[in-house]
Amino acid sequence: MLKVAVSVSCFMTLFFFASCRESIHERFEREAREYTEQNCPRSMGDGITMIDSMVYVQNMPNGEWAIHYSVFLDEEQKKELMSKKDELERLNLKFVQNSPIFIKQKEAGIDFAFIYHDALTKKKFLECRYTKKDYE
Repeated sequence: MLKVAVSVSCFMTLFFFASCRESIHERFEREAREYTEQNCPRSMGDGITMIDSMVYVQNMPNGEWAIHYSVFLDEEQKKELMSKKDELERLNLKFVQNSPIFIKQKEAGIDFAFIYHDALTKKKFLECRYTKKDYE
């Protein structure tokens, strides 16, 4: 009986230590997946934009945290948004720089992407990307 208890105890200890050894990239993948499962789709409150998902892609050189949006705009409105791309890029960059939710990601030096899709066609029409050099 004592051998069984010791074996179970050893197994639980090994399991605990193995689960604590999650790499930073595995952690980011898990956190992005959990955020998406628990919170998406989520309206941005403007009646036009929804967050579809957050995704962490590890196979990029530094890793990339991507936020995918669906936008409900007609063609004229999309053109207007595209004409204000510089302003949108500045706003997204400011969000990355000032957001407390990205502290660990920024410490790891990963890239960030904000990807906008047409809500009806699902086609990507705008993308803003930032590297460590951009947000430091």
